[in-house]
Amino acid sequence: LATGEQIQNYLSAVKILEDGGIDVVSISLEISNKAVFNTNIGDIYLNPEEDLSISANNALTLINDLKSKNSSIHFNYIDARFGNKVFYK
Repeated sequence: LATGEQIQNYLSAVKILEDGGIDVVSISLEISNKAVFNTNIGDIYLNPEEDLSISANNALTLINDLKSKNSSIHFNYIDARFGNKVFYK
């Protein structure tokens, strides 16, 4: 079970992504440091052991940058679990 603080952490990330135009369909916790946010543009991996709002903002920055070049972009995944480093495929 998640604590109130952990739930708030997830809700903050969802709000950031949805405010950025990303539809979050579901969230699953695969391992302790990998939460998978299933979205309309592909999966986004965040680390729930850290501040998810920072990771969500990092992912959103990448998404917006790539969308400015290709508005219909879709990802297999975006992995924003490593601080300011964001990987995608």
